[in-house]
Amino acid sequence: MLRTFFAVAGIIVAAAIAYIIFTGRIQNPVKTEKKVPLNIDLQEIKPPAWKAVDEKKGLLEINLDDDKTAEWLFLYRNTADTNQIGAVIYDAQNQPLGDASIAISQQSPAFLIPYALMPNYKPGETQGYLGDDAVLYQGVFVDTHKKETNDKILQGDRLQLRGIYRGETTRFSVFWWVNQQIGYNGALAYTPGWFSLSPIHPDQWTAWDDKSPQAITDLWAWEPQVDRSNICRRVLWQLTDGPNAPLTRQFVAFYQDSDLYFCKGSTPAEPAFPEAQVLAYLTDPGKNRKDRWKDGAAQVSYDNVSVFKISEPEINEASATHPVAVAVDFIADHIQHNMVWQVEMQPPTHINDPVRWRIISAVER
Repeated sequence: MLRTFFAVAGIIVAAAIAYIIFTGRIQNPVKTEKKVPLNIDLQEIKPPAWKAVDEKKGLLEINLDDDKTAEWLFLYRNTADTNQIGAVIYDAQNQPLGDASIAISQQSPAFLIPYALMPNYKPGETQGYLGDDAVLYQGVFVDTHKKETNDKILQGDRLQLRGIYRGETTRFSVFWWVNQQIGYNGALAYTPGWFSLSPIHPDQWTAWDDKSPQAITDLWAWEPQVDRSNICRRVLWQLTDGPNAPLTRQFVAFYQDSDLYFCKGSTPAEPAFPEAQVLAYLTDPGKNRKDRWKDGAAQVSYDNVSVFKISEPEINEASATHPVAVAVDFIADHIQHNMVWQVEMQPPTHINDPVRWRIISAVER
C-alpha cells in the first residue's frame, strides 16, 4: 500500500513539473517581446559615459549586412564629451574579429563584435557625430530585388540618419556594410544651416516620409548669409562613388555652383532693406515685379537668374536723401553680369507707413 502511494505521488509530482515547464515556455518564449538580445546586459558592453538616446528601446534590431542574422544598433549620447549622439552596431559572430585560429562553431554566436559608426577613428572613415538634439533613422534598399518584408526589423542596403538641431536637419549620414574586417563605411554631410531635399522649399522631406523610402543621394543645404535680409546660400550636396566604391563613397558639396535666395523659400512683398529688394526683383519674375522700381519704370529685365554675390550697403541718415549702391553678381540666361544697382529709400509719409525701397538704376560695373 505504501509503495503504491509513493508511486502515485511521484507520478503526480512529475506531471506537475512537466506542466510548469511546458506552460512556462508557452507564456514566456525567451522574452522576445522585450527584445533582450543574446541575454547580454547592455551596461556591461558599453562605456559608462554612453547613455542610450531612447532608454526604452536600448538596442534596435537591424539587418544591413550580407547575412540573414539580425544585428543591434545602439544610439547613445557621450556624456563625457559633447553629449552629442553617436552610434555603434553590435554583431554576434562565431569568432573574434580578425582571429581565424578559432574554428567556427555550430553553436550559438559567442562573440559580440562592435562596429563603430560615428564617432570613428579609422583613417579615411567618417568622423564626427550623428546629431545634436535627436536622430531620425530608416533603412532603405538600393537593390530592390533584395527587399524582404519584416516590419519588426530595420533592414535595407543602407542606413540613413538625419541629425536634428533646434528642429532642423543639420547632419545627414549614410552607412552600408562592406565586410567583416571593415564592418560599415559611411558618408556624412554637415551644414551650419539646415538641409532640405529641395532647392526651392527650405524644409521638404516628403521622400523621407514615404512608406517605401528611397536612397537619398541629393541634398540642398540652406546656409544663412545676410542676416538682416534673411538671405541664404543654397548648396547642392551629392553622395558620389569614388573609384573604389563602396570604400570611397562620400558626400560632395558644390559651393562653386551655389546661389543666393531667401531663407523662407519665397520673396518678400516689401523688403525692409535695399539688397533684399534687388534680390527679390532678380529672382521673382512675377507680375508685380515692375513695382519694385520707382514709379514702376523698370530699366532692365532678366530671366532664369542665379545670384552668386550681393553686397549689404551701409544705411545712415544720408540714405534718406541719397540712394545706396548694391553690388550684385549673377547669371541670367547663361550670361554673367556684374552690376551696381542704385536703390532709393522712400521714408514713410504717415505714422503707420513702413519704409520702402525702390530701384532707380542698374548698370554694369
